Formats: sequence, C-alpha cells, structure tokens
Amino acid sequence: MLQLYASQTFIDGHISNSSVEEAGVELPELIGTMLCDAVERRFRRELSIGFTLTERNITRVRGRINMYETARHQLLEKGLIACEFNELTINSEVNRFLRYALEYAGHILSNVGSGDAAHRCKILGQRLAQMGVPEPKTAAFPRARLSPADKKPVAVAKLLLELAVPTRGNDALPRFSRKHFTQDELRKLFEKALFGLFHYHLSPFGWKVSSGKRLNWNVQQAPSYLPSMQTDIILRSPEGEITVIDAKFTHLFTENRVGNESIKSSHLYQLYAYLRSQEPFSEEWETAQGIMLYASTGQNQADEALSFFLDGHPVTFAGIGLETSIREFREKALMLVAPNIGSFQKESHEIA
Repeated sequence: MLQLYASQTFIDGHISNSSVEEAGVELPELIGTMLCDAVERRFRRELSIGFTLTERNITRVRGRINMYETARHQLLEKGLIACEFNELTINSEVNRFLRYALEYAGHILSNVGSGDAAHRCKILGQRLAQMGVPEPKTAAFPRARLSPADKKPVAVAKLLLELAVPTRGNDALPRFSRKHFTQDELRKLFEKALFGLFHYHLSPFGWKVSSGKRLNWNVQQAPSYLPSMQTDIILRSPEGEITVIDAKFTHLFTENRVGNESIKSSHLYQLYAYLRSQEPFSEEWETAQGIMLYASTGQNQADEALSFFLDGHPVTFAGIGLETSIREFREKALMLVAPNIGSFQKESHEIA
C-alpha cells in the first residue's frame, strides 16, 4: 500500500481510488491486472513502433548508399545497390520493456498464488513475442519520449518492477521478498506515501503540498554547528493555513520512568521547534498546526490519536494502521489534515 501511494504512477493519476479500493485482491495481483489491461488496450490501438538501422541490398535507392559494398560485390551489374536506411519495427524500447514486465509479473504472481493473473501475463508476453518483440535481457526503461498512449502501461510496468512483494511475518515489521527494508527505508517510504496521497487529493482543491523543505532558525549569523530543520511535509490550505507533518515508523508511545505511557519527548520537542521557530518570519506561522503521524503495525496503537494546544498551536499525535484497508488508510490520513473537506474521491483518472 505504501509503495502504491508513494509511486509516481499514483501521483500522476494513472491509478484511481476506485480501481484500488474495489478490487478486493492483493496488491501484486492488482498491479499485474492493471498492466494486462493497459497492454491489451495498446493491442487494440496498435502497439508503438520504432526504427532500426537496416543494411540491405535492394533494387532502388533508399536512405544512404553504401558505395564501398556496392562496388565490392559488383551489385550494380546484378541490378542491386547496397543501402543503409531506417526501417519501421515493432521491436521498440517500449514493447521490450512491457514484455519484460509481463514475464516478470507472471513469475511473481505464480509465487503468490495468483494463477489466473499469472497465466494472463504469460499469454500477453507470448503474444508480444509472436509479433516480433524479442526477449529482453534487462528491464531497461525506455529512454525515448513516450507517446500519450504509452505513458500509462509504461508507468504501471515500472511500478510493478519496483514493487517489493510482502510476505507474512511474526514481528511488527513486514518482510519483503525482493528487498529487505531497513527501519529508515520504511520511514522514508511512509513519508513518500503520505506526500503522494496528500498531493493527489488536496492539490485539486487549491492546497500546496511540499516535501523536504528546510526551515531557518531565527538567529543572526547562525553557527555552523547549529542543526538544520528539514520538514517531511508542509501543507498550505487555500486560506493560507499551514500544517507541518512529520512521519515516524515507530510506536506512538513510550514508557516513562514510572512505567506509564508517554509521548516521546524528542518528537514533542521537534514539533515544538518547527512551529515556534517560524513565528517571527510570518503571521501565518502563529496559528500553524503540527501533526506527528506514526505508521502502526501489529499491536502498535493503530487507533490512538491525541490532540491538544501547545503554546497556541494545535498539535496532533496519531497512528495510522498499515494493516487496514486502503480506503481506511486514505480516509484517516486526510481526515487528520483536512477534516472540513467533504469528499476526497477524485475519479478524473479511470483505470478502464
């Protein structure tokens, strides 16, 4: 789910909420099915073609004449001439990339028990082979500019190739078959997923969504050893209201010295510094709110949310469960940052 929301494929609108939420299947099968649908649509509209440099002895001039080969083999006496020219071919970078993705999808879907979807991917891969698309050795992303019709299938294929398929584990952190994610990598993935979700849903309503923005301290001639402040996500509503969001892939609470649950002091200080340090620079920051979002797995307080005022700034510490449905994840994240917007369904980009 995090990989989906963090992907450029979702941010660009190639995948809609309804196609994800109503599918009722695991993510690898969902993306594989989307790839098959997109490739079949390209079959109906004719696949993209490319050019290949061809050398051939022909009866009339085409392209550039190879004088040396023509004279060497005395081709003129035979009514022929050696030429080098560009010839249309279906063996293009895009089609090779799609075939590689289809064959890879067939392999991973077989491993996760999605036999029907795997068979469909393999059939489409074989169809490309029969049409003259050779088996690619690597997943080389197309370098040439993509046609409008190729953008969606290529984007979905790229997402599928980057997808790490989760496997069941007994601990709180999930394990992945393609790659082992460290705690820091999972946090960055969670942060990027939140950015993609907010950008996709809030931008059409006039919100500005930025990530990785650095904040300045209100000091003169700041010493070099003063730590920098880099935020995860900053939202600015159409009315100019500012929300600073920091993503954490850890537990919301920790135990204090007497054994009671408590918010981690370092997280509270971090949010406090973000909000108060910017007040001298702009009046908008005097009422800015701060949100700490925690990725919750297993027993990690998925439904906990604490809201209070900190020196006049509304702040929230909340957990979002990663084991909930995609719809529930989206609705809770958006409700925390923009509860006054009635509907977040954005269906201008359909999968069909």
